[in-house]
Amino acid sequence: MHRFPPVEDLRYLVGTTLTQITVDPYQVSFLLTDDGRATTLTSQYAFEFEQPNGQVEVYRPDRKSSNFSPVHFHQLLDSKVQSIDLSPDGLRLTLRFERGLQLTVLSELDSYEAGTIACGGGSQKYWVF
Repeated sequence: MHRFPPVEDLRYLVGTTLTQITVDPYQVSFLLTDDGRATTLTSQYAFEFEQPNGQVEVYRPDRKSSNFSPVHFHQLLDSKVQSIDLSPDGLRLTLRFERGLQLTVLSELDSYEAGTIACGGGSQKYWVF
């Protein structure tokens, strides 16, 4: 639906810890927390999970097609975000975690929303991508 917000608006995610992952039939939500603030990043379109050995798995909740096994999610839990990156086209948001783990959330310019980013802890930031 939309591009991700500018990377400068999302830099606060560096240092947050992934504390919860919720898998629903048509979306996956990632809860990132720090001292007093919680951000929920929800993917309804697609994301990629890259392990330290370079193996990339793709999950597409919107089509229920994937080579991804949800059991691998446990590797991301309790990991801190070390850095974030946004692709030049604004459609790929990459979060790099400790231990060489990487999560890339994808968006697309279509008529349906690909996901949301909702920042809590007193902040009213909310983005639809």
